[in-house]
Amino acid sequence: MKKAFTKLLSVILTATMTALSISAFFTVFADSSRTIHLSCSPAGQVSYDGDLLVVSTSGSVTVDIGTEVTLEASPLQGCVFLYWVNLENERIISFNASYTFTAATYLKLQAVFYETRAGWHYVTYLNTTNNIIRGMEQELGEAVSHVDYAPVRDGYEWTGGWTHSIEEIAVSESNLLVYPTFEKKAETYTIRTFKGIGGEMMSSNTYEYCDRATITAPAEFDGESFSYWAIIDEEEFTNDIVSYYPTYTFVITQSRDITAIYGENGGDGKVIRMAGDNPDFNNNCVTVYAERSISADYSVIQQGILFTTNALIARSDDDFIIDESNPEIIKRTSTDTHNAGTYAVTKTNWSTQIMVGEQMVTVYPVLYFRAYAVLKDKDGNYETIYSNFYVVNYYDEGGFMGDDVEDPFGG
Repeated sequence: MKKAFTKLLSVILTATMTALSISAFFTVFADSSRTIHLSCSPAGQVSYDGDLLVVSTSGSVTVDIGTEVTLEASPLQGCVFLYWVNLENERIISFNASYTFTAATYLKLQAVFYETRAGWHYVTYLNTTNNIIRGMEQELGEAVSHVDYAPVRDGYEWTGGWTHSIEEIAVSESNLLVYPTFEKKAETYTIRTFKGIGGEMMSSNTYEYCDRATITAPAEFDGESFSYWAIIDEEEFTNDIVSYYPTYTFVITQSRDITAIYGENGGDGKVIRMAGDNPDFNNNCVTVYAERSISADYSVIQQGILFTTNALIARSDDDFIIDESNPEIIKRTSTDTHNAGTYAVTKTNWSTQIMVGEQMVTVYPVLYFRAYAVLKDKDGNYETIYSNFYVVNYYDEGGFMGDDVEDPFGG
């Protein structure tokens, strides 16, 4: 399913002295436009296209979808630039003061500066996807404890360690980036490929969780040309297209049988689908996966996953879309713009505790997800396509998973 995208977009920008408290800024926009909003502390300034946009104030700029935008962050005397942060997920997206991106949807950015002083430095704890766990000013030589926090990486276990020791942090005069260290879980899955519906099995391979697999189909079979890879449900009589490319690389999240289909009409060459979830009850989180396969007739400008807990929003094709003015829809954007691939989002702090009578009960709220991709065709036209609705529904702490359904209120 697809929906035409509006021609203008916005990027919301802030600049701050430290990353100790990063706040999101929300503005209601007209349906026909998206705007770049900027604000800045006295520690620095931001420029776009040679024009100074922000100096200790706020401002905005609007650009067309597809515009290549370069923002320049300039620290004032006695300050240093640290990084650019996407405020929607508190993820560092660039360590360079000059940040270039292609405008696709609304965006909320923050230029982070640090006012230097003798005997102090700035330490940022991150996860493996550069989401900020904590940023803090640290006095040199002072012994401190690491962040007491268990980072999550799907398919891996945190070792409890970090890339810098406490001693290294204490004596370093640089502003440090500290990452957790992980060990891979011992889980395996099997991928089988078949040639044609009901045809022979071409391969059967075992992979570890989160490995990348590459499958390749012959160009022809029984005198017909390759059309697409699909997951076949013979009981439901469905062909779920996963890729239009005979050679397809994807991330292993489950065991699957994938069939090469020949001589069929593959549709419009644009597939994006929610592809499963993996709960982690020990760490109170769940990871969901999306897959896309877009023909070479299109360029992927941006892709990601939308999330809501509002069942009324999840009911509607018109409401469960990219909408900056609706705080109940959370957008997570990937930096990967390849035409085919897998994208994952992890929902942390998943469960809540409620009292039922005199007993404390763990409840896992129903979560709704939908993948999206902003595309540009060869004529320069833009559109946004959306996946099926995807429901994560676990009834109790043991974990009962709801099905991947087109209607989130289906059985």
